[in-house]
Parts: sequence; structure tokens; C-alpha cells
Amino acid sequence: MDKPKAKKAVLDPLVAKIMQSQADRWSDAPDRWSLTLPKARLQTLEVSQRWNDGMPDMARIEDLTFHTRDCNQNRLRLFVPQDAEDALIVYFHGGGWVVGDISTHEGVTRQLAVQSRCPVLSCNYRLAPEHAFPTGLHDCVDIWRGLSSGDIDLGLPAPTSIAMAGDSAGANLAFGVMLNEIVEGRALPDFGIMFYGVYGHDFTTPSYTDFATGPGLSGAEMMEFWKWYAPDKHQYSDMRAAPLAASDALLSRIPPLYLGIAEVDPLYSENQHMRDRLSALGRDDTCHVYDGVPHGFVQMNNELPIALQAIVDAASAFRSHRVP
Repeated sequence: MDKPKAKKAVLDPLVAKIMQSQADRWSDAPDRWSLTLPKARLQTLEVSQRWNDGMPDMARIEDLTFHTRDCNQNRLRLFVPQDAEDALIVYFHGGGWVVGDISTHEGVTRQLAVQSRCPVLSCNYRLAPEHAFPTGLHDCVDIWRGLSSGDIDLGLPAPTSIAMAGDSAGANLAFGVMLNEIVEGRALPDFGIMFYGVYGHDFTTPSYTDFATGPGLSGAEMMEFWKWYAPDKHQYSDMRAAPLAASDALLSRIPPLYLGIAEVDPLYSENQHMRDRLSALGRDDTCHVYDGVPHGFVQMNNELPIALQAIVDAASAFRSHRVP
């Protein structure tokens, strides 16, 4: 298991170059949070298109819809790679529970499909602040139950192994779904893939101090996301919102995990804390700390070799836990 750095991390020069290039490209754009939310979400989609350039081809792509509770219609997108195996990854996108969708993260999900050699189902969920906790979580729970019950027909052979995956807020939702289903005694996925997840709400950790202004995600931005997602601070003690609030007994029942941690990230400390708690339980999880990279780096996989490596590592970890 990788050992986190004790010193303050330094951004990798290639990452710095890529991020400066992106900043220069969008230097005339208004600050995202000065816009209305619909426009902020559109800008997020436009900015993210760079990370979708040169995406790998798929054998099949299909857009689906699924009605979750409250008669909400959720958009899903299935990516089936060439020579797909009988497994499945269910993916929840990041974006602070406020922005992002299946299109902003298409480069990630396609690459994950290729590297894992199995289909990936990318899922939308209702966004905050219009739909605060637990609405987005409920959408993810309902999608998972639709899959595990067979109510969502993907036109594929029944998977022998299923992983639940996500990045940032999407990893938070994936973790929350699994904890919810443990408590309710329902079916669980066989594996979890978590890229730099949101696991807690302690804004005084060393990494929140070290990376208060980013790069990428800032501490202030993350705190604002929490206010929008969980406006009632009593919700911070709900493990489905903040998985670090879960007991050791419940964490021990989470399926095997891959944890991908960004070193230059306000969330680094809470990712380390989650890793350490899981390790203390004697579990066999896979954890990698990726040096010199910021929150959100996996989306840069078409330009940043270490981002592609993180996806390869996650896919390899899932393959090692698949049912033969």
C-alpha cells in the first residue's frame, strides 16, 4: 500500500502546463459561480470537452432512461467496448453534486470500459441545490436496485461481477449507496472503484489548509458544494452523506475497493483517513496515491499519462476480484 507524503505536495510540471493551457483557453470566460446554475452547468460541459477529445471507440453506445422515485426520469448511457466480458461497471460522475453529467465524464467512462474490458453504465442523478441530499443518493440507489433486480435491461448477458464506481461526489454517492444497501439488507456490488472521493466534512484537515486555493478544486468551493448538497448540518452525521461517519462494523461489510487518491487535493487528508480506517479493519483493498496531481485529474487521461495509469490500476483491481 502506498504511503502518503508527510510534506506538502508539489504539482507535477506536466499537470501545471496542462492546467495553465486550459486556463489560458478559457481566460475570457466568466467565473463559473458568477453565472446562473444552468449556465454554470453548460460552461462545465463546454470546458470538459477537452478531456473528451480522442475518446476510444466503442462497439456499442446506447442512451437509456430509468424512472426513479418521485417519477423522475434519469438519463443513463451504456458504453460497451470491443470483446466485452460478462461484467459491468456502474459509474456516478463527479461535480460537487452540483455540476457535471454523463457527457462531462464520457472520456473517463469510455476509457474505463476499454481498460476493464467490460461495459460501463454511466448514470445521471438529480443535482443540488435544487435537489439536496438525499435526492441524488435516492436516484443512485434506485438505479442500482433497477440493475440488480433486472428492471433495467441493458441487452447484455447477465454480469458475473459488478463494480460500482465514481469520482469525487460520484464516489461519495457510490459509497453512500453501498452503506444504504448494507443497512437495508439488500444486494451489493462485488467491487467499488473510488477516485478521490468526498468522504467527510472536516474543513480543518491539513490538506484543506495546504490546498485552500487549489489547484483545481479549492477548499472554499468544496465547502460551498457541501452547503448546497446538505444545507442542514445535521445531515453531516448521516453516513450516506459523509461515509467517514459510518461505524467500523459497517465499513467492514463494504465490498473490496480500489481507492485512487490525488496528492494535491483538499480531499487528500480525508481520503487518507478512509484508507487508514479500512486498512485497520484488515481488509484487502487496493489503494494508490498519485503524486503531483490535483483533484479531478482522472478526467485528463487523454493528455496525462498518470491519469490513464489510474484508470488502468482501477480496472486491474476490478479484474482481480471478478468472479471466474
